[in-house]
Amino acid sequence: MAKLRGFFNQILKNNRIFTAEDIGEMSSKEFGENEKAIDYQTGTLGIPYRRDLQDNDDVEFVSGYTRADGTQVKAHYRAKSDSVANPAPIHNAPTGFATGVQNSYQADFSSFLKSNPLVNINMHENKNYPNAQEMANIYLVKPENVPKSNEYNYIAPNYGFEHLNGKYSLTGNKSIPKDWPGIVYNGNSSMSKNISNSQEMQNQIRAQFDNYNNRFSKDKLDISFTQDPNLHRSIAHGTILEPKIDSEGYFTGYLYDKYDFDFMKDYASNPKLTAANNLFALLGLGSNRNYYTIAPVKFKW
Repeated sequence: MAKLRGFFNQILKNNRIFTAEDIGEMSSKEFGENEKAIDYQTGTLGIPYRRDLQDNDDVEFVSGYTRADGTQVKAHYRAKSDSVANPAPIHNAPTGFATGVQNSYQADFSSFLKSNPLVNINMHENKNYPNAQEMANIYLVKPENVPKSNEYNYIAPNYGFEHLNGKYSLTGNKSIPKDWPGIVYNGNSSMSKNISNSQEMQNQIRAQFDNYNNRFSKDKLDISFTQDPNLHRSIAHGTILEPKIDSEGYFTGYLYDKYDFDFMKDYASNPKLTAANNLFALLGLGSNRNYYTIAPVKFKW
């Protein structure tokens, strides 16, 4: 998530922040009226969950009320003025990623996505899951063609193959294939915050800590997301690289995953999602759209 304090929506001409839940609760009419403002926020700030904004000093909650003309205003969050310095990022990407290649692609991203019929499937199936929707859109447009973002950096092909496989001993199905680009999220991104706040992931990481020897049992920790649909659709299964507990009592690491579409056979558990996944796999557009992702993780140990 980009900087919250001082955010101003140039479409609405105010400091309201839309959450994923706000958007999911909108009628078709409401969404149409707010679509441009939502697109603006998506491109500049991202779309947080309500839980991301609770107890956040950069925002304030506004209770619902009725204006003098009878207009109903729903409860919402808004950004505070930028009079106080923004806190430091949670945990940034490893050295070399923070200065990774940024795209200069200037095409109309929204128009490009709307021209792809698979986008409609993605938008429908992931309408309440912003991180999953974002990652699928990156796949559809091809990672090298996504516009600049405050949420992530684009890493040029071959870097992962030439540098990361050896550094992290990534072998077998964990290894990064040659010519794959990367998308590396920053510590304040919605993706990193949602992953860091996952109790399911935290429990899995704690279970892999050797209390007797006061260290992690492995240098790479396998984790799975099954309880949070947004993270299940975004990551599903990932690997925590460089797990450690810092001097201030925080766990830090980097969640690594490969984003591609394998053909799924389990229609019984979620037939709609499986069907959508298999459309991506079959129509898909091929391996030249695959990419790896890395997201910094930090939580109180």
